[in-house]
Amino acid sequence: PSLVQGKRCLELGAGLGLVGILLSNLDASNVVITDGDQDAITRIIDNFALNGFSKVNPSSSSDSDSENSNVSNHILPPILLKSNQQENHNYCHVCKFLWEDIDDLRTIINLSRFQCSNSPDTQYLIDVHDEEGHNNNSYDLIVAADVVYAEEAVVPLIFAVTSLLERSQTSKFILSFARRNVPVQKVIDEGRKKGLTCKTVDGFECEQSGENIY
Repeated sequence: PSLVQGKRCLELGAGLGLVGILLSNLDASNVVITDGDQDAITRIIDNFALNGFSKVNPSSSSDSDSENSNVSNHILPPILLKSNQQENHNYCHVCKFLWEDIDDLRTIINLSRFQCSNSPDTQYLIDVHDEEGHNNNSYDLIVAADVVYAEEAVVPLIFAVTSLLERSQTSKFILSFARRNVPVQKVIDEGRKKGLTCKTVDGFECEQSGENIY
């Protein structure tokens, strides 16, 4: 939990949204859940609804979010969800993200600037600025679980990750990798080629499938 609490978190290739649901319930200050497939986005929203989240009416958003956010006109615009649980005020955005799409990347970067208000009187995300009044558009933690199914996905993934990580010296990317048709070393090599410092946690065997998980 300490890896997530108070942090701005981004999930890539969310699929059904399980990891994002966990992030949203571990007191992250900002959670953005993404996938490249519009049908997946719909399923993610449905699964969040099953776990106590509902859509926020766009008309209730702050002026800074609706007018000055510079979020691009997306085929499926970012959807803001809010937890219905009284004990927290957790929000998250769900957004379509194709890893090599520059407009998508700009949208994801702009969404990083919001965080949950700690005040129960403020029922929305607040726009975060540093001491000089500039937006600090970066994520503290980027996660992806089982997103590399084919070799052609490796370069776009690393492109997106490096484009996001270069905005902060302390950001981290955690990839849970199930060995399928792509060796884990190919992902590591591509990351190192783009300047990432990579550390591999020892794999373990899944008893039922026999796949290695890293």
